[in-house]
Amino acid sequence: MSIDRIPVGALVEIFNRRGEPVASGALLEEWTVSTGSSYKQVITDKAPDALNYLGAVMAQISDGRFGFSAEFKQFGAALWESTEVATFNFSLEFAMTYSGLEEVSKPIARLQRLVVPAEGNFGNLIPPGPTILDALELKDYVTPSQRAPDPDKVTVSRENNYNQYESLLSIRVGNMLFDKVVIKSAESTLSKFTDDNGYPIYGRVALVAQTMFIPTKKNVGNWFGS
Repeated sequence: MSIDRIPVGALVEIFNRRGEPVASGALLEEWTVSTGSSYKQVITDKAPDALNYLGAVMAQISDGRFGFSAEFKQFGAALWESTEVATFNFSLEFAMTYSGLEEVSKPIARLQRLVVPAEGNFGNLIPPGPTILDALELKDYVTPSQRAPDPDKVTVSRENNYNQYESLLSIRVGNMLFDKVVIKSAESTLSKFTDDNGYPIYGRVALVAQTMFIPTKKNVGNWFGS
């Protein structure tokens, strides 16, 4: 599917940490951005149940004039404990116009491989995500300034160490840019109908991505343009 025929709001572009395009596609449906925080109760120690029982008895025998409990509304007060990384869920679709291999199979493979490790020279696995050094001091990360080509025109190196550059990604949805993210999962569904060469004529991929760092109010404002 040509990007020229994809509405701007439905266009998804994925770039590596050097700002180079590694995948693109069209949204199949609405997509979601999720942020969340955890809160913990300030007071967790409860008063003995006997006090509550006694208060209930006092209320009963005094027609409610002297009832009491050992519970106070302040016991429910909660303070911020932590914030989770932001997650993104969206599905992309790919349809054949001239080649199932170029327009469906290869674009989907470019997405699926962003989730799995690479293989080193001796069979060791190279992690697909950022390293602990990235968490401490992020270097050689470039915010993309270009647009990605059509899904069938994206080219990616097949070198074993490609994870070095694809370990941290940027995702642009329409004109909204999410930087420093990783893709957690890519679930593909392929058509049972194929072209003359045996490749599916249609496919879709459900992606789950997350930010590398905990988002702040500034990050959210940048995402949504506020």
